Amino acid sequence: MDNSFKSKHKKNVFRHFKLFILSFICILIFLNTGIYKLWFKERIIGYWDEFLEQKNELDIQARLVYRFGNNYTISKAIASFFEQKKIHDPLILLPPTEYFETNHIPYHVPEPAVFYYYTGTKTIWVDSKEAVKAKWYVRANDGFLFIDSITSTKQFDTIITHFKKYNISL
Repeated sequence: MDNSFKSKHKKNVFRHFKLFILSFICILIFLNTGIYKLWFKERIIGYWDEFLEQKNELDIQARLVYRFGNNYTISKAIASFFEQKKIHDPLILLPPTEYFETNHIPYHVPEPAVFYYYTGTKTIWVDSKEAVKAKWYVRANDGFLFIDSITSTKQFDTIITHFKKYNISL
């Protein structure tokens, strides 16, 4: 190769590098103005910060606890009751979040699909038409959770009436 070709190639590489740096700076300026500034800090920088915190913790359960907090921890505690008792495929009636808040338990009740994702255990809300199929329910007393069986239609009606006093929300 002759020297003129090498010289042109070096100039082109340097020119491309300068264009890359200029483009990168323009994108950073764009992402740090207006509504994009908030999006960039919450989404991009937020994900990076979470990655830095979680990269050293490879245990899946620890990551789930970190990411979902009480929702995951309490859901797993409810499901573990049935695992310990060797009760297969229970359907659990869950009261609304407001019920737990009233009883001083910081638990935002996940929707049934999310609860199943967390635990592999089926739950149902009090406003569902299928709630009558539930054989178990969760109640709170003095800051503690209790899991009881539903043994009669009369008991079920009492439970539903009590739980429906509280607002159901996502």
